[in-house]
Amino acid sequence: MEKHFLDEIYTETLESVIAEKMLKENEIEEFLNEQFTVEKIQKYYKEAINKFPEDTYNYFLKICSEEYHKSQAEAQNYQKHLDGIWKRGFELSNAMYLFVLEELESYSNRLEAEHGDELKDNKYKCKVLQMLANRNLQTFSAILTLLQNGFADQAYMLFRNMFENRVVSQFILHNNEEVAKQFYIGQFDDFHEKNKKDYEWARASGAFSEKEYITFKRFYDKCMFDKSYSAVWYKQYQLACKLLHTTPQGTTRTLAAIPNGTEISLVGQTPYGLNLAAEHSAIMLEETVKNYLCMFHDQRNLMFVIVMHKWVGLIQEVYTEIADSISEEIREN
Repeated sequence: MEKHFLDEIYTETLESVIAEKMLKENEIEEFLNEQFTVEKIQKYYKEAINKFPEDTYNYFLKICSEEYHKSQAEAQNYQKHLDGIWKRGFELSNAMYLFVLEELESYSNRLEAEHGDELKDNKYKCKVLQMLANRNLQTFSAILTLLQNGFADQAYMLFRNMFENRVVSQFILHNNEEVAKQFYIGQFDDFHEKNKKDYEWARASGAFSEKEYITFKRFYDKCMFDKSYSAVWYKQYQLACKLLHTTPQGTTRTLAAIPNGTEISLVGQTPYGLNLAAEHSAIMLEETVKNYLCMFHDQRNLMFVIVMHKWVGLIQEVYTEIADSISEEIREN
């Protein structure tokens, strides 16, 4: 898009308003003497101001298709640039998405074919764990798409949702069928219903008193995670909340800053800081999928859980190596 395009539109608009008053060349001098008074100039200026928004609107309509194709070409070029840096990590993340998708489908089919009788007493628990695994797989794919386009902060914001799904999955897995049922039927509640709490379904577990207000933190604490696990991951969750919500830190600080530098990129794409969301989302996907697969063990899903865990370790290793190499290159230059 040309620089100072608004100035150009305004100039053209003003000229068109003035030109409408100039019908013939031999009338110019007379027109200037009679019409270009202070009052007339103010009138023409007001006419131009009134016409300017419409001209600007029409200008954007005229160029939007052309600019879209230019932007697409620029985006593809930038994706190639990012791919040149993070390609190995992107490949591993994409492969994880594909083999998890395949296994979730296969496992679901095996459950119906091989564990039909056992599912009768756990149908809601199994269904909810499947829903949470599927949602985290979808979000994992969305995070990868953001990373491949250089949006580190936005990708990490979505990690927050994956973490919450993983926590809910843990709670569902270790509680009774009624808890899962209450979660499942909660999807039919009116979004706009007043006084309906997000975690009211969890009260069926008996872990909360009748009058206790269930916040996510209280809900999280009831999951009884290992203390070392909890100390690490809840801090990461809080970081994602800072980025997502309108906080001073979330608005001005960014994962996408140049390593060891002070430059902040608030608009546009960046090759920096992509590793954190990539690594954390892979871990959350693994843990949510594992909870679902653990409902009924067979030789295939036990093998798959081992492979998936090893794959996540490789994802962490590769993304960390790439991030470290970027930081090292910046220090050397």
